[in-house]
Amino acid sequence: DGTAGPSDDLSGELEVIGVASRIAGVAIERTQLAAAIQSAHAALEARVEERTQALIAVNAQFRALLDALPDLLLRIDLEVKAGKESLPIMLARESAGRSIDEALPADLATRCRRGLAQALASREVEFFEFEAVHEGMVRACEVRIVPSGTDEVLAIIRDISDRRRAAIRPGARIP
Repeated sequence: DGTAGPSDDLSGELEVIGVASRIAGVAIERTQLAAAIQSAHAALEARVEERTQALIAVNAQFRALLDALPDLLLRIDLEVKAGKESLPIMLARESAGRSIDEALPADLATRCRRGLAQALASREVEFFEFEAVHEGMVRACEVRIVPSGTDEVLAIIRDISDRRRAAIRPGARIP
């Protein structure tokens, strides 16, 4: 007869209800996922902040340790990269970013380059001593070169003038 009966209407309504139910389920799932992502994001942000504060604290402790050292510390990768002005005979801040050849006298630059190359090749500490005149006085220094990366070293420069003078004078105390 071609006319739609009650079962056809019911069947269409059930199909619409099924589609609406699936759409509602997807919407609920999407809302739950968004909430989970937001929660994970907040947790991650909190962890990042916590770790950032921990790094700031460790950095402050490390900086205090470095500031307490009487030695001059330089990061070198065939150029003077950074320094702390501790010994007036070395050009710490003035040398930052300059090549070793620009920052140091030729003989000292050669010894430094040699020590740097040996430390990088052997992955062991290299050291040498040198003397320099500062404010009319001969100052003795010890340089220790420690590998700190594949192409970088840490040079630790210590004024050993008092130790040298004490070694020359029997019975003298080293400060």
